[in-house]
Amino acid sequence: MKRLVLLAIASVFILVQYALADNICDHAMQFVPISVATAATTQLVAPVTNQRIVVCGYDFTIAGTSPTYEFEYGTGSTCGTGTTAMTGTYAPTSGTQTHFGGGDSPIMATASGQGLCLVNGGTGSPAVDGVLDYVIIQ
Repeated sequence: MKRLVLLAIASVFILVQYALADNICDHAMQFVPISVATAATTQLVAPVTNQRIVVCGYDFTIAGTSPTYEFEYGTGSTCGTGTTAMTGTYAPTSGTQTHFGGGDSPIMATASGQGLCLVNGGTGSPAVDGVLDYVIIQ
């Protein structure tokens, strides 16, 4: 009986170690350029049936007067149906380079079958230029 308990504990330990070593953002990383020159909702990654978009990181510069940005998901060319905010609204100083993630861990994910969009706003020609890295999972 003691051996069975030790074997069970060892099995759980091995499974936990495997799960921790299997970082989602290590799998088939994809990149999408971000180049948005006006205040708009822009689809960055199109929906994939029965799949989730997992964002692993992004890096971009935002310009304009009082610029803002946020990420959301939904369907349609601008995530206009079933729209759900993934972040709050960020309001960095114009010209700021924004960097988040980029490691082995995901920072946000869409629901299954939903596209990923960026909403940028502000005045004075708000623009966002950079890159987003992601993986597609079931």
